[in-house]
This record gives sequence, C-alpha cells and structure tokens, in this order.
Amino acid sequence: MQGAGVQSTTALLLVGVALSGYSAYLSYSYLAQANRSGLDVLQGWRQLKLFYDHMIVNFVGAGVTILALQAEVGAILLGGTKSGLAVVALAQASANTLLAHLVSIVFLTFMIRKITVAYQHVLEWGENLAKNLPRY
Repeated sequence: MQGAGVQSTTALLLVGVALSGYSAYLSYSYLAQANRSGLDVLQGWRQLKLFYDHMIVNFVGAGVTILALQAEVGAILLGGTKSGLAVVALAQASANTLLAHLVSIVFLTFMIRKITVAYQHVLEWGENLAKNLPRY
C-alpha cells in the first residue's frame, strides 16, 4: 500500500501560494519601512531595483499558478479525478492566487512609474538649473 502523494497540480499551486505570501511580506516590509522612516525611504534607485525584483517574484508566481490552473481545469474536463469537489476548490484557490499576483503587479507598476517620473522631474530641474547658471 502506497502513502498519499502530492499531485503535481497541488505542488504547483503551493509554489504559487508561497510566492504570493512572499510578495505580501515584501509589500508589508515596504509599508513598515515607510511608517518607521517616512516616505523618503521608498525613493532611490535601490528601492526601484527592489520593486523590479518584487515584480519578478509576482510574474513567476502568476506563471506557476497559471500552469496549476490549466492542469486542474484539464483534470476537471477529463474527469480523471475521484474527488471533483477538491479539484474545483483547488481551481478556485488558483484563481484567487493568480488575482493576488496580478493586483500586486498593477500596484508595483504604479509605484515604479511614480518613482521614475519623480526622477525625471529632478533630472529636468537639474538641467534647467545648469542652463540658467551664469558662466564664468
């Protein structure tokens, strides 16, 4: 008699959920850091790189979750599982995890855009200042 094993779709979903949890932890750390040190701490090229790394975590998590969702829907359509309710519950969990990753990507894109626009304004201000300084 063999022991109960974890199906590959469940393992993929667990990876997606773990990446979603890590993404939530990163978001919380940004918020806690901003509350401790002020919003200025979220500016800078270092923070911009952290946002890009965070976005990669979300893209990988979304990709893994999509794979799990496709496998689960395939299992539902083929009817190859004995417990249909469990597969439907896993499909719903995959959809929720995918939605969480996509929402995180949207907000990260917004934050990255705000930072880059602010740096563009600083760059333009510096260029205008250099043009208006008297030359000796």
